[in-house]
Amino acid sequence: MNSWLPELTDLFISQVSKSGDCLEWQGERDSKGYGRFRDYGSKIDEKTHRISFFLANGFWPEICRHTCDNPPCCDPEHLLDGTRADNTKDMITRGRHKPNKRKFSDEQEDIIRSEYLAGGSSYRKLAAKYKTSFGNIQWIMRRGEIN
Repeated sequence: MNSWLPELTDLFISQVSKSGDCLEWQGERDSKGYGRFRDYGSKIDEKTHRISFFLANGFWPEICRHTCDNPPCCDPEHLLDGTRADNTKDMITRGRHKPNKRKFSDEQEDIIRSEYLAGGSSYRKLAAKYKTSFGNIQWIMRRGEIN
């Protein structure tokens, strides 16, 4: 989205209200709680915090980060421009990062790799035997190359 139609500003603002310290979007939200502003006539379909950032700063951020960790918030005072790396650092620093839990221990992964290297077992056969996905077997094999 390269431009913003001025007549949509009032419509946008009418769907924002004060909630605690934030200005929250009252309209449609996605599955993660972020507001969505859609106007099919002007072909606009954008997250509301990005629109708020644009209206306040005059440019579209690569990534629009929340300082309040409140997905429906579109208060420009709570928004920062940044990169995906910045957003990831924010997530880790604020304790919102949930690392993937490994299905197998190091020892179990060693057994799976040994079975494959001994021959006779394909990734698909190992996935079926250990009740996991083909992709997980691939990941285990790649991880073994690193270690």
